[in-house]
Amino acid sequence: MEQGLLGVSFDSDYVESKIVLLSYVEDGTCEGENQSDLVLSSAKIGDAGVMDMDSITVLKRIEQPYRNHNGGYLLHVGNGNYLWGVGDGGSANDPHGNGQDPSNPLGTIQLFEFRGNEIVAVLDNSTGDPFVLHYGLRNPWRFDVSDDGDLWIADVGQNCWEEVNLVTLDKRSNLGWGDREGFQEFYEGVSCTEEQGESDIDVTDPILAYPHQEGNCSITGGYWMDWGPESLRNGYIYGDFCTGSIWIIEEIDGEWTETKIGNSGGMIVGFGEGMNGEIIVFHWTGDIVEISQKS
Repeated sequence: MEQGLLGVSFDSDYVESKIVLLSYVEDGTCEGENQSDLVLSSAKIGDAGVMDMDSITVLKRIEQPYRNHNGGYLLHVGNGNYLWGVGDGGSANDPHGNGQDPSNPLGTIQLFEFRGNEIVAVLDNSTGDPFVLHYGLRNPWRFDVSDDGDLWIADVGQNCWEEVNLVTLDKRSNLGWGDREGFQEFYEGVSCTEEQGESDIDVTDPILAYPHQEGNCSITGGYWMDWGPESLRNGYIYGDFCTGSIWIIEEIDGEWTETKIGNSGGMIVGFGEGMNGEIIVFHWTGDIVEISQKS
């Protein structure tokens, strides 16, 4: 297994510190049990704009029992605080029950402050892991914070449903996995046609779930659009890995409404913001598609 970089974020005092935060899967063999952890590190950028490899400092290490569902996205949310997405540990059906264990870092969104080249828990949790802000996630591939402080999470599903979750930065939430997938009860062998309904456990259901139909298979988010083309402002944009379809969900007449806005023509792995405010769509193949301000 080759080393994989999953997330990069600048120190809030980068101009002075020249420090970046890195989230990656470390090197390991592809044979036998997984030996590659998910790692959060810091590193300094030298005067020539090149990373000083000798400066890399490991801040946190999370053991991964399997090779899939690493998550790893990093997002700076202000005041030196960061969010770190961590998958449920992999395999299928959440075999170790990580999603519903708030004392376990797997299947969570972690919140921490980066201070003095170390990470510090900022939550006042009397039980569970003090870094865990939200749990019950399968593989939170991308997420974003809106201008009013809401957290939008694109969580990759398994059998039937891809989901968009809307939560806050100040209250812990259980997002259901692996007891729920979308609005449906989840268990090994569940049919996608079984009735959806309310949960008998205290969970925060997604605001939207779309099915594995017409080739859809895996959600990739996403940005809260307080920038970019005017027609896409005030909504959350996301896409699907297999079909390349792109949607925006926005509040219309008090309800969250999903609108398909196009297809990128490839396998979407993420979105970005261009130098001139255009939306950049990244493909698995390395291709890049631009949605311009004129769209």
